[in-house]
Amino acid sequence: MRELVISRTNLSIVTSKDFELYPAVQRLHLAHNRINRISPGAFVALASLQLLDLSVNELELLPKERLQGLRLLETLNLSTNSIRELDEFAQDLQKLRVLDASANQLERIHKNALRHLSALQELYLNGNRLITVASDAFRTLRALTRLDLRKNYFEYVPLRALKPLETHLQQLRLEDNPLVCSCDTQELWEWLSDHRKWARGYDNVRCEQPAEVQGKLLLTMEPQEFCDVPLILKIAIQDIQPYSVLVSWQSREHSGLHGYHIIYHSLDTVEDIRGKTMNRSSNSAKLNRLSSNTRYLICVLGLGSWLTYHSDINSLLNQSNQLQNQILNSGSAVHSGYAAGDLDASLSNTLLSLMMDTPTSRCTEVRTLDAIGPNPLAEADGMSGRSIIHSILTRRLGLIVGCCLGIVVFIVLISVLGWLKIKKQRLEAAKRQQQPHQPEFISYRHFSIPNDEHGRDGVAGAMGAVVGGGGGGGGGGGVALLDGHPSFISGAVLGTTTTMNGGGPDEHKKLFLTDS
Repeated sequence: MRELVISRTNLSIVTSKDFELYPAVQRLHLAHNRINRISPGAFVALASLQLLDLSVNELELLPKERLQGLRLLETLNLSTNSIRELDEFAQDLQKLRVLDASANQLERIHKNALRHLSALQELYLNGNRLITVASDAFRTLRALTRLDLRKNYFEYVPLRALKPLETHLQQLRLEDNPLVCSCDTQELWEWLSDHRKWARGYDNVRCEQPAEVQGKLLLTMEPQEFCDVPLILKIAIQDIQPYSVLVSWQSREHSGLHGYHIIYHSLDTVEDIRGKTMNRSSNSAKLNRLSSNTRYLICVLGLGSWLTYHSDINSLLNQSNQLQNQILNSGSAVHSGYAAGDLDASLSNTLLSLMMDTPTSRCTEVRTLDAIGPNPLAEADGMSGRSIIHSILTRRLGLIVGCCLGIVVFIVLISVLGWLKIKKQRLEAAKRQQQPHQPEFISYRHFSIPNDEHGRDGVAGAMGAVVGGGGGGGGGGGVALLDGHPSFISGAVLGTTTTMNGGGPDEHKKLFLTDS
């Protein structure tokens, strides 16, 4: 048996033993039942199954273990159930080509839910409650050609999730979503405009909010109609010099922005309208070869798929410059008429029509400084070396003066520090000379007297004689000579004493003898 249909019954549980007797079944239809639970491995026995229809049941969850073993499965229909979240599908489903999960209660698609479905070609998620899709949810679906996201709750289409599908997607359905058309929708507008090959259903993509654009078709409007915030938020002129200025700007985040184009021309004289293209990461540009003491109109234009400027700017520049050459060659009357503003209408039909404040551009005026010397940029036109040097010195005079002042301050600082150090040393030397001298003490720590071979036997007698002589004489100072004295005697003079002997002072040195 190749096909088995069990439909419109009260079947509520599918167990692992229900299909053990049907290993050859290739198409299994279980639609229009009351199935709310599937046992793990319920379809393991169906190794040849190619189509599984579980639509119009009461499933709320479908863990990946429930679909294990279906290595040949190509079509899986889970539509019209109550599934709230798609669990990660099993690795066994690597041959699955069609997945229909429409008319469920899905609110989001997680990053890894579909990562094993590398052969998937058609994915139907319409009729759910989707509000967000992970940015990497579709990254592994390299064979996907059809994606249906109709009738969900998307206020902002998940472009980051859709961009990996650009190279192979053939049909994308987005209609019947409550889209908020604002500046954030401008990127979606550009993306859909660039991929009109998926045009089926695009004509029905409508704005739901705000009220001013409710019900309007997105692709029939211009970005200015639903986004009144300018792309270029601010523009400023810095470092104004006689022959150059620095232009800087600030723009809002916009992934569809390709770059910028700076357009500028003189308001006082007839000059070519010039332009300069910058990449999207730039936020400033220096404009050189300007005229001194001259007013300039400078505009910064954002380049993107919503504009034709990127492809048309060069032709507009050529048209405008040709027109101005005609003015210059036509005589003084026409020239003076242009200076008075009589011919601005002619230029407004070309490039000057872009040089105004719009949602994608911003302009400002600036006057260059009056030059002291000749233009240093005129070297290419044969400027003399002396004039070049003079101009460079004039423009860099502030830098030179600043460097000289810095050197002078450095030398003065070093001199002051050196003088303070020498003064400190002199003060310390003077203090040392004024301090009184400390009394000197004479110390004989190793005073010794040689002896003969009598030995140390007379040491005790000698000490007694000394002590006795000192006690009995009461002032007959000195040391008695002994016949027997030690091998050597050491002593230390600790000080002097003065006594009155017959009316006059008599100094005696105290000598303490120690046996060593």
